[in-house]
Amino acid sequence: MEDGPKAIVPEFNSLVAFLVPREHWVSEMQEGSPLRYTLFGWLHDYEPYPSGALRPLGSGNPAPGISRAGKAAKWIESNSEALAAMGATEDAKQQCEHGFRMRFGIDSAELRLGEATSTAQRLL
Repeated sequence: MEDGPKAIVPEFNSLVAFLVPREHWVSEMQEGSPLRYTLFGWLHDYEPYPSGALRPLGSGNPAPGISRAGKAAKWIESNSEALAAMGATEDAKQQCEHGFRMRFGIDSAELRLGEATSTAQRLL
């Protein structure tokens, strides 16, 4: 990102694909904002993390500043649409893991989807 960070706002019913140069997370939306959906994918980085840095998201580390008691967590726990989306995400992850197991012979424990050291990284 030679020109610095960019805010990408997709138009209705459109797809935006972009390269993310470093690990990141998405902040909570404003109350009353329309829902946003994401597709399952991988973020990876070849540069080593400095010593003492937070472990990558997906490695069991919560996102900085996020707690289970946060507004988003409370909303998810009380919203059937959010729970359905989380279930669909888990189903998609399982389908990806099944695909890697069948196509490349990599089981889910070795694949480690969502981790910076995922075996899928070398296949991308």
